[in-house]
Order: sequence, then C-alpha cells, then structure tokens
Amino acid sequence: MFYPKHWRKSLTALAVVAVALVSRGWAVNAVLHAAALGSKMHVTQVSVGWEYSGASKQPHAYVFIRDEFGNPVNGALVTGDWSGCNTKKGASATTQTFYNPDGTIRFDGAAQVFGRKHSCLKSNCNFTFTVTNVSMTRMTYDPASNVTSSGSAPCNPLF
Repeated sequence: MFYPKHWRKSLTALAVVAVALVSRGWAVNAVLHAAALGSKMHVTQVSVGWEYSGASKQPHAYVFIRDEFGNPVNGALVTGDWSGCNTKKGASATTQTFYNPDGTIRFDGAAQVFGRKHSCLKSNCNFTFTVTNVSMTRMTYDPASNVTSSGSAPCNPLF
C-alpha cells in the first residue's frame, strides 16, 4: 500500500519507466502494428532451410505475407505442399512476428512451416515448399500478386 507522501516518488518512477519503454521503440512498434491492413494479401518470399534433428534434417520454410500496401499480415493461415526429398501435402502455419533474443523484430508477417525429417545421406535432393493457399478473415488471397510461391534448399549441399 502506498501512503500519500510516497505517491509523488511512485509517479516519478512510473514516468521514468514509460520514457524508457518509448525510447527503446516498444511503443513505436505497437503503433506500427496497429496500422490498418488492406483487403488483399499475397506472398512476397518463401525462404527454405533446415536444422539438424538427430541424424536427420528437419526442413522449414518461412513464408512472408504482405497486404497490397506492403504491410506485414499477421494471423493469416498459410497452406502448402512439401516436395523433393519427401512429400507432405497440406502443411500449414499461421503468420506471426518472430523476435530476436534481444527483443528486436526478426521477421514480421511470416509463417514457419515444417516438413518431414530426412537423412540426406544417400540422396541429392531439395526440400521444396510451394504455397497453395493463404486465408484470413476479412482479407482475400491474391495469388496473381505473388512475388513467388515456392522456395527450395538442397538437403545435402555436398552432392
């Protein structure tokens, strides 16, 4: 409980915290994310990579969605198919904001879609992800405006 004589110190401390948050850009990020979205969306980039998962590799694709004004779209469901080293039909994920460990934005309006693990020991193949649909309430997917709709990465770059 705060006594009336301590209110002034508490309010001063609160003001210092608010100034620190604004100076770090947290309030600016909140304002930028509050920008109105357009009514159409499209794919601007599909970046495919993989990570080790035991003796196999786990493929993933980052799919970037933007509206017609170039704003990132978070909350859109991205659906697509994996092909190449292995197949997986109807893989999906929702776009969101990804942050770096220091709190800065790494990716905005991106969905991380995972494929099936593959050993890559005896094959010279690619992990390929192709977007088949993007959906979100009150927005329309415009595939004709896509910059790209697929991406790939070699499973074993040494072959």
